[in-house]
Amino acid sequence: MPILTGFNTNEANALVPRNLNTTSDFLGFLKGLLPLLSDSHLAKIEQLYPAPELSASPYANSPLSPHFLRIAAAYGDLSYIAQVQATSIYASKAKVPVWKYHFDHLTPGAESWIGVNHTSELAFVSKLWANKFTGQVADQSRLMNAYWSSFIVSGDPNARVPENTPVWPQYVFNNQTELRLANGTAYPQRDDFRREALDFWRGIPEILMH
Repeated sequence: MPILTGFNTNEANALVPRNLNTTSDFLGFLKGLLPLLSDSHLAKIEQLYPAPELSASPYANSPLSPHFLRIAAAYGDLSYIAQVQATSIYASKAKVPVWKYHFDHLTPGAESWIGVNHTSELAFVSKLWANKFTGQVADQSRLMNAYWSSFIVSGDPNARVPENTPVWPQYVFNNQTELRLANGTAYPQRDDFRREALDFWRGIPEILMH
């Protein structure tokens, strides 16, 4: 059974607390969610998601609260993005045909803090936005609808798409390539989005299941 799966850049922005102000708040939320996390796990998480006050942190200048972007990234990774990656890796290793995407197109009119959040791809796939907008939004919607429709009828997102549609490479175990859907188009990229963090979450399934 072929698999089409993927994730959105900001899966958890609409799902996490908006009042975390310190690293203790950040780690406390995760510990409450996953009680079996050890002190060494928490130390690793703190390193994987640098505090916003550190100069190199990608979570600086967070909207809503100081640690909002930090907890959104961590919760999105453990709950959604790492699970999609696990499905893609294990299924491709078993020779199941897999196509994986990374959706990174903002929803028209959405507040900036929400980003490319969970389920926001659906209006693009259904062609809702193609019928309401022009330009990159409409192009992105038509392109995604073509891929998904082709997969539904043939089991391959490339089989029945318009000429000159970018080829969606199959995700194979020894060449983990996904398709980035952004800016009205699509292009292949390595599956390396927050890879160290995703590898960490995939490595502790016994913790995530409790």
